[in-house]
Parts: sequence; C-alpha cells; structure tokens
Amino acid sequence: MGKRDNVNPIESAMQVHDAYCGVGQLFDASVVNHNGGHSIPVGRDKDDIRALEEVVDWIMDVAREKASRVGK
Repeated sequence: MGKRDNVNPIESAMQVHDAYCGVGQLFDASVVNHNGGHSIPVGRDKDDIRALEEVVDWIMDVAREKASRVGK
C-alpha cells in the first residue's frame, strides 16, 4: 500500500484486504507498505526495493506451496 496513493488510499485498501481475508480464507491477502503512490514500487530507493522484495517473496511462497500440492 502506497502511503501517497490517491487512487486507493490506505483506509480503502485495508477494507479490500479485510474483505478478501473474510471470505473463508480463500485468498492469501498480504499487505506490503511503501512510500510511493498507487503503482508497484520499481526499485528507485531502499523503501521501493524492500517492498518489491516482499512482493517477490510472497509470490515465491505461494508458488512453492502450490507446487508442493502437484501430484498429490
């Protein structure tokens, strides 16, 4: 969530997050905060890099979990 997001401010983004989490755990909705706006951080500063690394780690965790279920 971008601290300067004018499209989907943090309060609204948290409502979306809470709605996804409240649907019987069908979704894995994680929150990554960064200092930017509405776009995904692109590595312009340390905060962007940290946020982008969190997103990549989350994607990798989801991929590993799904891969572990293949063939079961």
